[in-house]
Amino acid sequence: MAITDAVKALEETFPSQEDDGQIVGLMKDILGRIEAEAKEKGQATGFTFMNYASEFQDPVGSYGADNITC
Repeated sequence: MAITDAVKALEETFPSQEDDGQIVGLMKDILGRIEAEAKEKGQATGFTFMNYASEFQDPVGSYGADNITC
């Protein structure tokens, strides 16, 4: 199962808006741990795919200033 599939499954498990804060916090923690382990292993890309980014991530910023034009 891909990480994005796991995040989607987690989101779909808690359909109540009352749970959103807890779910976003949990997703932030899980993704932070995954990113930290990837960095530790030298496998982090620093890239966030826009279609799967969450509200607390910055996918455009992960593309690098040279790749962003306004």
